[in-house]
Amino acid sequence: MNKVGLIRWPLRLFDDAADYDYTNDAIQEPLYNAYSSIYDILTGHRPHEIVALFSAHMAKEKEEFQAANPKRSLTTNDLISAGSCFPFHVPILPGDASLVVDFVANLLQHAKNVNDEVDKCAVQCIGRALFSLVILRTYLGRPPENDEDIFHAVKNGLISRVWTSHEQALAACYGAENTSPEAVFDTMPDPGLWGIKVMRDVNLQLAVDRPFVTLKQPIAWTSGPGLTGGHLKPRRYRPPSQQLKPGPRPKPCPAFSQKPAVDTNMPADADVTTYTSIRRPANMMVEVEKPVAKLKSTAEHHTSQCQAADGEGAKGPLSGMPAKVRRGERQRKVVRF
Repeated sequence: MNKVGLIRWPLRLFDDAADYDYTNDAIQEPLYNAYSSIYDILTGHRPHEIVALFSAHMAKEKEEFQAANPKRSLTTNDLISAGSCFPFHVPILPGDASLVVDFVANLLQHAKNVNDEVDKCAVQCIGRALFSLVILRTYLGRPPENDEDIFHAVKNGLISRVWTSHEQALAACYGAENTSPEAVFDTMPDPGLWGIKVMRDVNLQLAVDRPFVTLKQPIAWTSGPGLTGGHLKPRRYRPPSQQLKPGPRPKPCPAFSQKPAVDTNMPADADVTTYTSIRRPANMMVEVEKPVAKLKSTAEHHTSQCQAADGEGAKGPLSGMPAKVRRGERQRKVVRF
């Protein structure tokens, strides 16, 4: 390979791949399912060995700082810097690691009682490590019941990354003597760190027929509580089963059938329109004329009341008309709906 510019660098190998709309449901869905269990670990509702490991690391950093600076007290920035150096490195692809950022940001939003910057740093460091373990589990194709075994394997350095063909080509351009998939480099192959220009390719995919990690020795898999389950869910991602599927918008159906309903018992020579039942909405305003008999009875009732008030057989211009009921003089309140 004569020209370095010919190296096409997949988006999955960039540590900021999520900023370039990199998504991977095969990775993000296990992270989604593990979110609630990781939240329980960070809030102390569920024990995990990584919390004690982080506490021991912070205690060691404080002792070393006090020994090197006896006349200086620890500041918040010093503690955050010590927490960011947590030596628990999970061998996963940089692009997949960038998918963890949104899930950790959701953890800080749900942990409303975490106001101190040092506690926020602990949430970020421990949360990022646990989410990375879930990604590593997907690489190994293991169930969540083996998460404890994967944690101890990473802690003891029994799992290492297998370099992709693009990383091997980059190492050859950098001048590394050993560029095999199991080569040991001082640093992870990084074009920005090594000063090598590459061509960012968003559409380039990595080969899935090769594993991303390898085990240095066989692991006796056991069954234990895995990083999965729980009712709390993140807000920035939804699995494919909960996403709206693209497609044509459904056509609205009419509230009532357009076809006339015909009585099956009508005669054969009868007019169809005579037996058609018309359905109308319940809230449709229909003017209904009062029956004549009811109007007559009402007029007679008012006439009888008028005659009872003026005496039997009273005569006059208003004797044949219904009497008007006088309303009270008190003002009435108007209620508007």
